[in-house]
Amino acid sequence: MEEFNNDALATVGAFLQPMHSMTYFILLLATVGVINNLLINYIQKRRTIAMYKSIGLSNRQNRKMTLIEGFSSGLIGAVIAIVVSYMEIQTIFLVAGPKISMTFEIGGLAK
Repeated sequence: MEEFNNDALATVGAFLQPMHSMTYFILLLATVGVINNLLINYIQKRRTIAMYKSIGLSNRQNRKMTLIEGFSSGLIGAVIAIVVSYMEIQTIFLVAGPKISMTFEIGGLAK
């Protein structure tokens, strides 16, 4: 039983090790991507913001509009990330499943 558990753990660990080592690099890329999107969004909306201000948009309303837009974009991104992570986990267990889900018998009784 101990050998079976160690083998299953080694199999899952082999699949998860590359993802674990890339976590900080992915976090850095995500941070750069968010900053890049904010800058591009500001550059694209300069004229729109100026037009809104000319018809009476206050700075507070502009901040509120920007925060709502950012929150909704972040929420959509989080949902997509959850779905992709779930699919990755299912793929790992699909590939490593035969080793992990094997049944073993002790004394003739299947557990």
